[in-house]
Amino acid sequence: MGDMEELFNEGTDYFNNGNYEKAIEYFDYVLEINPKHANALWGKGTSLLKNKEYKLAIKNFDKALDVDPELVGAWNDKGVSFHFLKEYKKEMECYDTALKIDRETPQVLVNKGQLFLELNKNEYARDLFNKALKIDPKKVDALNGLGNYFFNRGMLDDASDYYDKALNINSNFLYALYNKGSVLRALKKYEDALIFLDRALKKDPKYGHALCEKMRALRNLNRNFEARQVEKKLNDPMIKEICLEKNLEEKLSKDLEVLKPFGYNLKLLNTQQGCMEGKGRMDLLCEDKNSHQLIIIELKNVMATQSTFEQIHNYLKSMNDTHGAANPVNGLVISRGQDDDFKRLISKHDEISYLDLEDLGFE
Repeated sequence: MGDMEELFNEGTDYFNNGNYEKAIEYFDYVLEINPKHANALWGKGTSLLKNKEYKLAIKNFDKALDVDPELVGAWNDKGVSFHFLKEYKKEMECYDTALKIDRETPQVLVNKGQLFLELNKNEYARDLFNKALKIDPKKVDALNGLGNYFFNRGMLDDASDYYDKALNINSNFLYALYNKGSVLRALKKYEDALIFLDRALKKDPKYGHALCEKMRALRNLNRNFEARQVEKKLNDPMIKEICLEKNLEEKLSKDLEVLKPFGYNLKLLNTQQGCMEGKGRMDLLCEDKNSHQLIIIELKNVMATQSTFEQIHNYLKSMNDTHGAANPVNGLVISRGQDDDFKRLISKHDEISYLDLEDLGFE
């Protein structure tokens, strides 16, 4: 079959060229010769990660780490796998372990920073991105991360500048292209946004978030036929649903006055705020202008179900645990209808209310 290291190098070449199935095949050849080849186990795990086989990837990273507990890259990639499984506590533990071994690994610093952004710990994230850039000033995903930090804070021009810095180093960096398009759309520069979103989609035509953002930019320009054509390309039902809900979120966040006839006089505090230690994101977090009570709004472009109830109920529990019981947080679900299970469950919970999207005049 050939020399073991030659086989390993061939597997690495296949991996670098994006042929992950072939990479796994060659890493397996290596492992037939030496089942404890740590780098082959790591390479196989990373190939499985790229193929979205996260649990199998973790098993291979564990095998690699049994052989070499100080293999920083395996700890990092194991953390990334946990991220996709939404096991954020385990993800953080992996990054922390990697940084105990080597405190100056830029990719681990960036990944930990991205996780802090998801947990709404923005200042910690910023510090980690800056630390990564001190080590490697051309670390594009650290520059992209700082762009996301400023985007989250509403500092759109600063965010745009950092996305430009990332793209000046790597003009085809997918996430910076997408984020640059998103920030330009937020700045109402819709035509410019489309240029960057099209560049992102040229690199990855199936990138659902970029398709979603392009659809929204086209609608901003009243190019509704083109928007519908883009919507047809949203093959992933989950991404499509997220996209439609983002549209609703954007419309409602700009016009909370539509809730006044239903007894809500609200001020928007935040959108997509993390809770439950990063395991959940609230669509809209608002404050009642009169009572100063916090209100969580959960938006669904589909019928509200038992799962919807469990989601809002868990958000309320998390927020009440954080803010105390002196002024309990209430919830409002807005969806396209409600099934019998949802009706039954909220009838027992006065802290959760319901409105239908049609009653608010949303199509």
